[in-house]
This record gives sequence, C-alpha cells and structure tokens, in this order.
Amino acid sequence: MLHLLHTPKFPSPLIVMRALDIPEILSQVLDLVGDGDKVASALVCRTWNSVALDAIWRDVNDLVQLLRLIGDVKAVNGFNTIIHCGTDLELEFSQSLEGTDWFDSYAARVISLDWDSQGLSFSPMVFERIHAARPGSSPLLPNLLTIKCQAYYDVDADHVLHFLSRSVTSLHIQYKTLCTAPRVAASMSSLATFAPEVSKLTVECLFRVDMVDEALSSWIESLKKLREVTLPRYFGSQPIVKALGSTGGLESVSGHAKLSRTTEHASVILGTHWSLPSSAFERLQFIDFDATLAQAVEIFSGSPLPELRGLWLNAVGPVTNPILQPCILALVAWCKDLEDLSLNLLPPMGTTDRERIRFQILDPLLRLRKLQKLQIIHDHSIYLVEENVEAMSLAWPRLIQLSFRGGNPREAPQTSFSILKSFAIKFSNIQRLAITLHIDGDVSVVDSVPPTFTSLQELHLDTSRIHGQQSVAVATLLSLICPLGVKILFGIADWQQMALRRTGWDVIAIGAMGRQWESIANGVGSYYSIHGRDGNPMVAAMYFQQWFANQPNSMYSQYPRLS
Repeated sequence: MLHLLHTPKFPSPLIVMRALDIPEILSQVLDLVGDGDKVASALVCRTWNSVALDAIWRDVNDLVQLLRLIGDVKAVNGFNTIIHCGTDLELEFSQSLEGTDWFDSYAARVISLDWDSQGLSFSPMVFERIHAARPGSSPLLPNLLTIKCQAYYDVDADHVLHFLSRSVTSLHIQYKTLCTAPRVAASMSSLATFAPEVSKLTVECLFRVDMVDEALSSWIESLKKLREVTLPRYFGSQPIVKALGSTGGLESVSGHAKLSRTTEHASVILGTHWSLPSSAFERLQFIDFDATLAQAVEIFSGSPLPELRGLWLNAVGPVTNPILQPCILALVAWCKDLEDLSLNLLPPMGTTDRERIRFQILDPLLRLRKLQKLQIIHDHSIYLVEENVEAMSLAWPRLIQLSFRGGNPREAPQTSFSILKSFAIKFSNIQRLAITLHIDGDVSVVDSVPPTFTSLQELHLDTSRIHGQQSVAVATLLSLICPLGVKILFGIADWQQMALRRTGWDVIAIGAMGRQWESIANGVGSYYSIHGRDGNPMVAAMYFQQWFANQPNSMYSQYPRLS
C-alpha cells in the first residue's frame, strides 16, 4: 500500500492521492492489502480527504487496530496484549500518545465498534490515563454510537467501555466461555452507569443466569430511553418483566436461544414463564417468545397491545389438534393489525388431513388483512399452500415475504412444482419466498412464456428429492420465472446449502449428496463441490461456511427466517 504513495506509476503523486480519495477505489485497495497495511496506511496518508477517511473508519472490527494508531501493541506472555497490568508498559503506552494525531484525525470518525476481547489483557489504568490526557477528559471515541463487545473469561471489558464513549445508543455484549455468574452480575452493575442514552440493548451468555436477575433488572431500570431489548434464554423472571415494564416506552422484546446461534435471524426465546402485563407494555411493537399453546392462549386472552405489529411464537411441546385452532383464533382476535407473524408449530401431533390443517391454521390467519411478512413452520405446511394461493393473495395484498416450511423433509408430502408458477402469478410483487417443495416427478411445467416474479429478491426452496433430469428442468424453470440477480437457495438439509444466482449461475453443493446436482451445473453454469474428510457432512458444512465467508459478495445464508 505504501509503495503506491512513494513510487507512483502516474506522472504525479497527486494523481495517486486523488484516486485514493475516492472511497470506492480506496475500499477495494484496502481489501486487498489487509488490516495491517490499513493501519500503516492510515498513519501515513493523512492527506486523504474526509470522505475517504470516513469510509474507512466508520465501522471498526478490532480495538487493537484502533490502538495501534496511538501506540505500539506488544505481546505479553504469548497473548496479543495491548498493555498488561502491573508492568512498565503502561507508562510507555500512555506516553506514546503524545505527538500522534489520533484524536484529531481518526477517533471522531468511528461510529461503530465490534470488539472481541479474546486474548487481550487490559489495564484499566491505561484507559484512565488516556481519558485524563484528553482536553476536558473527553472519551476515546467521542462519536461512537454502536458497540458489540465479546467478553471472555473475567476480562474487565465493562471497565474499558466507560472510557470509549458516553454517546452509545446501541450496546450488544456477549459474556462467553468461563464468564462466571458473579462476574457477569458485577459487570452488569458497572454498566448500569454507562451510556444512559442506550435505546437498543442485547445481552448474551452461555449459562442459566437466575442469580443475576437483580443486577440485570437494575441495569434495565437505569436505561430510561430503552426501546428494544434482546435477552438471554430463561430471562423470564418477574423482576425482569417488572424492569422491562418500568421503561414505559419499550417497543421490541426478544431473546437469544443460544450464544452459538450467531445469525441475526436465529430463533429467539424468552422463557415459558414470561407474561405480558399489557398496561406496562402498551407501546410494544414486537415480541418473540416461547410458550406452550395453552400458555399462548392465556397471553392472547389478555388485553390487546394496540401498537403490536410483529409476533413470533415458538411452540413448546407437542402441537395437538384440540388446542391448535383456539390458539390461532385467540391470536387473530388479540392483534388484528399484525404485519409480521412467525409460527413455529413443531412437532405437530394428530391429524394429517389437509382440509383439517387448513381449517385449523390458514383460515383464521386469512383475517389478518395487514400482513406483510408470514412464516409458518409445520411438517405439513405444504397443505396450507396447495389450492390456496389465490385465497392468500386476496387476503394479503400487502404481503412481501412468505415462508411455508416443513420441519422433517421425510414427513412432508410430495407436491407439484407448478405451485411455484401459481405464486409467480398471484404474488408477482413478493420479495422473499420460502417453501418446502418435494417434487412428485411432474416438472413438465415450462411454458413458452411463463409467469415472472417482478420483485423477487430471494427464493428459498427445500427440494431434497430432486435428482437427475429433474434438476435440469428445475433450473430451466427458475431461469425463466425469476428476474435477473435473484438469490436462490436450495436446502438439501439443515447442514446442506446450494446457491444460484441468475447472472453467472454459481452452484455450490456440500456433502456426498452434492454430486446429484452436477446436472444443474452442466446445464447452467459453474459448479463448486465441497466434501468433508471421509465424506463427513458436518465437516463439509464447516468448510463450506468458511469458504463462503471469504467470498467478496457472499450469498451464504444460515437458511434464516424471513425477516
């Protein structure tokens, strides 16, 4: 990177500087040279304009990278340590602040920080000295608005946060491996005095944390501007619910099921004992919770929440016939203005009669006239689709995202691929569509002028039974009915994914089953197959995720909920 500035191939170095002032060019160059050169380049290229510097430093994924601009990063005891407690390095580090232009050129540009504390050992005294050295004791990152912090072991991450910024409005903290409950409680108590402007709070941890309810409750009560909160699993105690209600303006409540589920679309759970005192949650716009159908009926029988627009229910225990329809009817009566609804109705028990399933689930939902996003997870969800596409299009004219997915592909019935054509006709403006589609062999549905999705951006299909020549027919049909640039994901199983894009069709398959898709590759584009060691599909999936994450325009998805 630096040689571009010292030995330019252009007539004048100024031309090079002007080219690198263009954020798009600059971003591509920095992507090629890596983070280390990014830091070195930023130290040297102080003549770059504000637009270019803003583009580089708005979002930062490494606190070490930031502090390299202030002083040397030194390794202590094998760790990538900035400053180790109780050493002379503290004084050396704080003195290195003198003569740098960090605060004038870079600090104020950082808006978002994603900080992983693994392998780092911080001395709070260092940050106290940095803080004291600033005019007016201003924070290290004065304009920082968003922080995501991953705290390992007993790192004093919360202590460091106090010196980063006072203006944070979004805080996401993950307490990871070996963070003990007493340490987490102490951290929460400390953070109760940090960033009072926080309106969006996400807390994650790996263990049941009943013993920190008091600390978390106090923290939540101190955040008077809190509007959106995501809590760990099992945070369903009355102290927490009372604290949430005390904010008075809460708009979204949800919870992380597991810390390992890193996708933002992961299923979220609050706990089966959670309840809704509606008077304290009258401004609530979104809720995602876990309950038995009987518990859900009890919640839906309470006073309605007038502002509620999104509801995700993850059913706990068997989904039995006697309680299913009363639950759906109570839901519809409780929140008639829903725009975003997700129902996880696994595992289903009882009837497999399609008319009965439609009567229990689909018919009541057709009364929700304002739906824009709908997801139903049910082993026989295809029964809700067959012969009902027109009724759904009339009932939900605003629908832009629709997902009918089965839980166990072996339990789901076969169906005809012509259903996809019906969706293209009746939901031509839909943006995201996901359906479990087990082909019965009838793929002779390609017309000379087939219907076309006009606004489709993503199409998720579970098509695990397609093979051989059916693959070619499917690919041909998709190339005709999908607009250019649409992302198409084929789910072979939970750990198997394929992705195609209509411009330069790329086909990626993993595991031993991936070979059956070679016919698609031969018909429409390039083929990339990943097979794990000894054909182990889980290893293959891991390789697949790592490979895709390194692609410049990754289409990889965790097969998310449509949201």
